Amino acid sequence: MARQRLLIMVLALVVIVAGCAAPAAPASRPSAAGSVTVENCGVTTTYPEPPKSILAMNVTAVETMIMLGAGDRLIGRQTETDDPRPVPEAAADFDRLEVLGKANLSGERIADLGPELVVAGWDLFDEDEGRSRDQLLGYGINTFGFTEYCAGGFAGFETLEKDLRDLGAILGTPDRAEALIADLRERLDRSRSVLDGVRPLRTFYYDSGTDGPYTPGGPGVLSFIADQAKAPSVISGGERPFITASWEQVADQQPEVIVILDYPYSGTVADKIKILEANPLMASTPAVRQRRYVTLGLYDTFEGVRIPRTVEYLAEAVHGKQPR
Repeated sequence: MARQRLLIMVLALVVIVAGCAAPAAPASRPSAAGSVTVENCGVTTTYPEPPKSILAMNVTAVETMIMLGAGDRLIGRQTETDDPRPVPEAAADFDRLEVLGKANLSGERIADLGPELVVAGWDLFDEDEGRSRDQLLGYGINTFGFTEYCAGGFAGFETLEKDLRDLGAILGTPDRAEALIADLRERLDRSRSVLDGVRPLRTFYYDSGTDGPYTPGGPGVLSFIADQAKAPSVISGGERPFITASWEQVADQQPEVIVILDYPYSGTVADKIKILEANPLMASTPAVRQRRYVTLGLYDTFEGVRIPRTVEYLAEAVHGKQPR
């Protein structure tokens, strides 16, 4: 009987241990000793150790890497004509980086540079230019893409939080990631508090287009920013972050404010205002009649560490509130 009771106790212990040993796997998780496995936009990658050389493909990615403590591992930066300045906290490290080109780098050029990791917005992994994720992996280069344009889009701050936490795991700087997440969340909370009780203003976000406006209309970063700043887009319900709407759709909503996205290859802000004021439908809206225009840089609408700053900017520009 003693042996039987002992056997039962051992079996019970095995069941308990087995039950405790199989929790749900997080998005980024330790693998073998010192390695990390991350699932990013459908691509699962195991990093045996933190990458020592990194290429970040635009200013948003560069400043994020710097803020996560990996500035000394960046091999340089590519510069486009419309690149804005980085956030102030990243400016010194940003300015020390070698400029690798004046346009998006080709896959062959990236392979020649030999980074272990490429970080970029999803649209920069371009197959036609030889730098899709599969093509870069063919050169032995791992990739990480911000997930705004993955299936499901930008669901909210938790999307950025996951990306920053995953990058912190990859880079071996999880504490920096947690501190950054906490700071960004605190700034969003502060804006939310300052705007408490403020009436949302119907806002049209004009990217480009004459026959029909290209505008945020689905689950994307700018739609999130707009809602946080109590300047919600008059166009919604789309499946992608940006859609082409009709002028009738926009005018029917009688926008009170128009936010014009500013970047060189879409026409100047002055040109866009002329288009708006020459359109009979838009000319009858409160925003155009009162010329309530706000200018917003395109890079301020990308997923990354700028999101709380953009909310603060719109809160001040649209409502006269200063969360900072």
